[in-house]
Amino acid sequence: MCIVALGCKTRIRAVQTSAILEFAGRSVAAHDLRASFAAATRGGCLRRERRPAIACDVPGAVLGADNRIERKQAMARAFKLLVLAALAMVALSAVSAGGAQGAVQKFHCTTKPCIITGESAAGKTTLNPGNITVKCTAKYEATLTEETVTSATVKAEYTKCKFSGVASTFDMNGCDFILNSTSEAEATAKVDINCPTGNEITITAPALPCTIHIPPQTNLEHIVLTNEGVTEPTDLTAHVTLGNITIKATESGCAGSTTASLTDTVTLKGFKDNEAVEGTQVGLHVF
Repeated sequence: MCIVALGCKTRIRAVQTSAILEFAGRSVAAHDLRASFAAATRGGCLRRERRPAIACDVPGAVLGADNRIERKQAMARAFKLLVLAALAMVALSAVSAGGAQGAVQKFHCTTKPCIITGESAAGKTTLNPGNITVKCTAKYEATLTEETVTSATVKAEYTKCKFSGVASTFDMNGCDFILNSTSEAEATAKVDINCPTGNEITITAPALPCTIHIPPQTNLEHIVLTNEGVTEPTDLTAHVTLGNITIKATESGCAGSTTASLTDTVTLKGFKDNEAVEGTQVGLHVF
């Protein structure tokens, strides 16, 4: 829809600019015609009385200094009109660009309230703290109380985790992910990690030994959402590539890491919320 909207704005800008330039051209042409007619009349070319032969097609002999001044004035007016046309085009471009950048993407479910669920393929959710790899299976769930929103709180559960091949636990400890849509060209969301006071996400691999602590933080980039399907109920695919996640690694098996990345690809589906129980599947969109 954004591309269509931008295309429409571009065509409107082109038509408006063309109209301004056409008006400028007609105004200058009409003024030159009036000036030439007046000058020729003064020179006797259009009068019936006889005058000494004058080369009416020689501007210096017929039009004289007055007509040269009028032509300069006409050129000055034409220049001003062209400047106005250019300024109008710049203004319209700024409006279009502002509209494109300022339109915040929205999450939309075709009913309310709506339960959104998603699950990654086994072992495909990957967290990389430094040069260490943690692979898990993830489940995500969110509830929308309105059909269309720009922010959603997502609860996550990570199971069957392997920390560099060693069994590990991934504890959310009451923390959630908050997705906040942005005004980028793609349907994109930045992510906050929100935790109860004093809590943080922990990943523990006792056999290494290693513990990763992930505290609350904001504006992690990013998740790109794409619409899937052409008939209802439609789905969303979430492409998760969160980078620069602040962490604290403790114990000898992983000490030293300060940042991590999280990658995942998840299909999100919407369902009618029957008092916190999934009902029939409904359409899920982003626009």
